[in-house]
Amino acid sequence: MTVDGGLLLLRTLERDCRTETAVLIDAWRRVPDRPMRLLVRRERSALWLERRARILGLEGALPGPFHRWLGSEVRAGTARNLLIESRAWEMAQWLHRLGVPFVFIKGSARGLLGDVYPGIDARVTTDVDILLRLPDARMFWDEMRKAGYEFAIDPAHLPSSHFHLMPLSTKDGVPVELHVSTAPGLAPEEAWRRATAGTTVLDSHGMRLSVPSATELLWLAIAHAEIDSAGGYDLKHFQDAAVLVGSRDVDWATIAKRLDDPEETRERARMESWLGAAASLAGCRLASLHRSANSPFDLSLALSWRFAVCRHAADHPRLVERLFDEGTRAAAGLPMARWVEGTACHGIAQRRIATLLARGMYATWRAARRDPEHRKAGGDL
Repeated sequence: MTVDGGLLLLRTLERDCRTETAVLIDAWRRVPDRPMRLLVRRERSALWLERRARILGLEGALPGPFHRWLGSEVRAGTARNLLIESRAWEMAQWLHRLGVPFVFIKGSARGLLGDVYPGIDARVTTDVDILLRLPDARMFWDEMRKAGYEFAIDPAHLPSSHFHLMPLSTKDGVPVELHVSTAPGLAPEEAWRRATAGTTVLDSHGMRLSVPSATELLWLAIAHAEIDSAGGYDLKHFQDAAVLVGSRDVDWATIAKRLDDPEETRERARMESWLGAAASLAGCRLASLHRSANSPFDLSLALSWRFAVCRHAADHPRLVERLFDEGTRAAAGLPMARWVEGTACHGIAQRRIATLLARGMYATWRAARRDPEHRKAGGDL
């Protein structure tokens, strides 16, 4: 029977891997190559997978073509991260010369914390994220524009009230986002207070650089999973949270208090479920935080579905994205995706039909998974 590549990926990435190495080796030798590549790329887990394969001694078990492809992905991702790191260092030098206090957040912070929290830097970063106080952000944005930085995106795609200013970049295509807050509705003053309370200070390139505490980084991961809706359930987001959950540096009383605050999270039960999945990936349990009746989001089911989609729809990228999205929404209890504002009536109808078909395909797949004969034949991997 075909190996469940989604479950295999999850078992390999789990911090507390409970699957015997011999079972993993056998599964990796038999897993279909093309859908596995598509899944790993879609989940942005190549760097993480390569590290875990080395830790578990699986490198020799990966089929030659897949191993070479993974190496290529890792080299490309590492090169991209080095480019991002170079721009972040340039920004830090510039801000130091101006005497402007700042805090690296998101991917920029993860890149600096690899030695503190092993694995947190094991994914590709797309831009440089810096949190500044509001007047400083506006001043530095103007300085960047004077120095020749251009808009990195179409201004129409960024709401005027967004929590970072218009991203800027040079010809190398590395966007820099100057944040004045870290989430919609969070006052800039409060975002700055949180980010600078108990910061981790690191020495890098002869400079002292600040990143938020583990508690703040975890809360950012939780909050952005809610903001991103179905996109917040991509494996890369759980990876970030799992590394932090597995550390001993999180103030869980603060996390619980914010989960209780309706101004912080509108969907406590859903975010508890999300956090429970991250904890499972880290090999931990968070029973004291889990107050709702919802069980942790089932990552194994989600990745199994995504692998099945990669197997059967690999030649249709738009279909893959629709099936990934609606399968995740159904599993997480999210509403169906809405049409883009301004879409013509016939476009709305087409999107709704496609959405309903995607939901129906996911429901059919789930029903087959529940069938006793299917479970009996399927085994673990």
